[in-house]
Amino acid sequence: MVQVELKVKHFYLISYVLFKDQASVSFSTLEKIKIACANKLDDDLTTVESDVNFFITVFKKLGAEPEGQFTTPNEEMYNLLLPQITAGVTANDEDWITLATETQAIRTANQENVAAYIQYAKNKLNA
Repeated sequence: MVQVELKVKHFYLISYVLFKDQASVSFSTLEKIKIACANKLDDDLTTVESDVNFFITVFKKLGAEPEGQFTTPNEEMYNLLLPQITAGVTANDEDWITLATETQAIRTANQENVAAYIQYAKNKLNA
């Protein structure tokens, strides 16, 4: 289990992604998000505790969303998450190490996909 601190609006965005993909909806986690966000402003920080695999799944889904719509919130979330990951990895916490590895893999895959799209277009235009 990990406790992740993000802005309330980030947890609302996570909830949106979960509602959109009903197969992965974890109602107990959504209830935790609901309670954590209650009576708070969008930019307030709040903490939700869940299984590390839940957060990995969510970050994969967020990483797959259209970049134009999700770039700013994803980057803002990552910037809030990075010090937590660093602290967890420094403490040698296996869950945080897993989360660190997986979030980096997601970011690398996204960069590789963009590079492939650019190369594809370049090849098509120069054929």
